[in-house]
Amino acid sequence: MADGDPGAAHPISRLIWQNLLEEQLTPVRQSVASLEARVRDDDAFREALAVFADELDDLRSRVATLETGAEAQHANVEQALDAIQHDLASAGAAARQAEHDEELIVRLREADQHWAAVFQRMNEEQILVLNQFMGRLSGIQSDLVEQRDRMRGLLIAVLCTALAVAAVVALLVVLYFFP
Repeated sequence: MADGDPGAAHPISRLIWQNLLEEQLTPVRQSVASLEARVRDDDAFREALAVFADELDDLRSRVATLETGAEAQHANVEQALDAIQHDLASAGAAARQAEHDEELIVRLREADQHWAAVFQRMNEEQILVLNQFMGRLSGIQSDLVEQRDRMRGLLIAVLCTALAVAAVVALLVVLYFFP
């Protein structure tokens, strides 16, 4: 066998090399076919299809080069598959993050509804307390008006009594000194 081309030494070696290469390519082709089917079937990866199209074309060209050529190209295909798996893992991580964010949004909405209900109850309680306070204040004002009216009546009665006492004292003084 020659160093550059493993199948150049003998036709049987070339046939064995091709069979070996074909066996190694079968899982790669199946993986590519599986990836293509997943991309076609999954709506979530439709956007990713545009991003991965160039990588898939590159992968197909590497597979074709592997079919015609050397074992070094097989390593390049494996590297490309690793890159795709990394990208798929990244896409999966992004999907999980999106699910997490969606759950967080749902929890925030629930918390918002909870706090809105709490604040509504607090507002209703404050309105109730304010109405009770206003009722008490109105009662106190009514009591103050009644007390003011009573005080006015008492003041008038005291003034009248003081005038009557002063008149009686004046009359007694006049009668005492001027009999």
